[in-house]
Amino acid sequence: MEAAYSTESAWLNGFVPQICEKLRERLVAHRGFHCPLLSSDRPLECTKPALKIAWDSGLRYCECDVRLSSDGKIMLLHDPNLDKLVEESAKPTPNANEITAEDLISWPLLQKDVHLTYLEDVLLTALESGSRLVIELKGSPGSPTVGSAVARLLQGNPQLLEACALVMSFEVPELLGFADAWDESIAETSRPKLLLLTAIPRENLEAKYQTLDLGDSAWPEKAATFLARKDSSRFFK
Repeated sequence: MEAAYSTESAWLNGFVPQICEKLRERLVAHRGFHCPLLSSDRPLECTKPALKIAWDSGLRYCECDVRLSSDGKIMLLHDPNLDKLVEESAKPTPNANEITAEDLISWPLLQKDVHLTYLEDVLLTALESGSRLVIELKGSPGSPTVGSAVARLLQGNPQLLEACALVMSFEVPELLGFADAWDESIAETSRPKLLLLTAIPRENLEAKYQTLDLGDSAWPEKAATFLARKDSSRFFK
């Protein structure tokens, strides 16, 4: 599989060691080693090859996005549907939360030997190589929070916690779902850090991505008000 990306992975393997160690230890490969323009010279985003090539090059951290399938499995996938990852003739595709995990994994993508994967599988891969994963929670309307599912996965498999560097989201309900599902009475598990993301407002950007409006000069006061909310204390600690 990785032979298909040999030229680009060889470039990465030569480039990463040139980065000073202090910086290299803090870099995060966003969605793994992929091409935003979907070049076949690199793996598709948020797939196991994209993450593994980044880790094998010497980068310790990768970021991925996760969503729930229709049967409640945690899958790596950035967009609500698979349109970006399939041939033009296969569009439109259903939303991930309308498809079972088995069907998502077998869904034909642009790169025929690449498939969507489970979060648990990727965490095990990171664990084997001493690497770590930054997990971004992506909610789907009408579905349970993927945050609560991730919390249950990590707490039910505490060995995976070593491979989880951070859990983050633009969506407050997802972080609250994670925090509420985390059982603080289980002393042998330490909850990962949670990070609330925000975005500078722009046209057609959904409101859920602007919890803290950095385009507003009053954002420090709004941030303070948000942090004072009772529910925010459940994930900021």
